[in-house]
Amino acid sequence: MFTRSVLSVCVVAAMTTACSSTAQRTVAAPASPAEVGIYCRGVPEQSAADLLSQPGLVEAVYEDHVQEQWGHNTVSHLKGAKIMVRPEPGVSRPMLARALQCRVANSLPPSLAINDTDPLTTGHVDVRVSETDTGYMVTIRSQNENEAREIVRRANNLLAHSVARAPAMAELAKDSIR
Repeated sequence: MFTRSVLSVCVVAAMTTACSSTAQRTVAAPASPAEVGIYCRGVPEQSAADLLSQPGLVEAVYEDHVQEQWGHNTVSHLKGAKIMVRPEPGVSRPMLARALQCRVANSLPPSLAINDTDPLTTGHVDVRVSETDTGYMVTIRSQNENEAREIVRRANNLLAHSVARAPAMAELAKDSIR
């Protein structure tokens, strides 16, 4: 009886490990300067970090959770952040995605200097850009839960920075028109 329950616990543990490891696959980060060159070829001079830090460009930030079923229970895991970005003239979804992937490729391994408003430099992240009815949604994910929390924290700092600078930039624009 004892042997059977220990064996079934081992089988269940092995199955959950195998299932969780296949569910947590990510896109491999560039390993060489040649691969970084591929990601960054054709990216405009303006870096992705500068692009996202434009005043008023970031409109909202949401936590990105993944639901996982464990028998009758559903467990939610924080994976990162979804950043809602206002569309800009001349910025397409593929161009934004390529610029963000270039930024991630250039920041590996994570830099020692901490930028509190750059969620792309938190470690090994996966970046996706999709179109919404009102702009773009940038999804930044990590398999490491600590990195996911840091992504959310920095994304919220980026939002606060974007919102705080937007009125000042609007006033400058009005003054330049007059």
